[in-house]
Amino acid sequence: MTLKIHNTYPFRAEQLETFLYWIHERHQIYLLKEKGNRRPWSVDAVMNTVYFTNPYRENDKVTKWFRVNMREPLRDDPIVAFTTIAFRRFNCIRTGEVLLAHHSHVAWKQTKAYEAIKAATQDIGFPYLSAAYMMTGKKDREKLLFFCELLTAIYEDRKALTRKLENCDTLEEGHTILKPCLTKVRSLPMN
Repeated sequence: MTLKIHNTYPFRAEQLETFLYWIHERHQIYLLKEKGNRRPWSVDAVMNTVYFTNPYRENDKVTKWFRVNMREPLRDDPIVAFTTIAFRRFNCIRTGEVLLAHHSHVAWKQTKAYEAIKAATQDIGFPYLSAAYMMTGKKDREKLLFFCELLTAIYEDRKALTRKLENCDTLEEGHTILKPCLTKVRSLPMN
């Protein structure tokens, strides 16, 4: 039997069944870990020994840190849109701690943020980006500097961006608004 999701992506019933099993089993493991239970969390050897991300983004370690330290404290402040973009640009707790310590998550200063992130991560051998997904830079441009430049452009346009996002009715509309933020840079001197 073949199922069609949104009339474009055909799945065989057994593939969908396996996927739904994985979601359920991974979430059960999460719940057992949260209760403090120790291994084994599952009778499934693969699920019990291989690291898998959480099926619910709100449960992953990085999102939990972001929620507690940035998103919730700023939830009623329009700056939360910029803060979210800035944190998710790096998606790394260590970099989030740097942004927080220097108030760069709410009062972005490109040079200050660049130097602080570089000193707290690259200079001592820690990554400033999550390995969870690939983040591309720009050819012939240092990646960290490029990301800081992107965030400068976003910070400068934050009020207009926030107004546009507040008027979105769908995630697709929000994505359309945010997508140009991944590449739109105003070249600014690093001083």
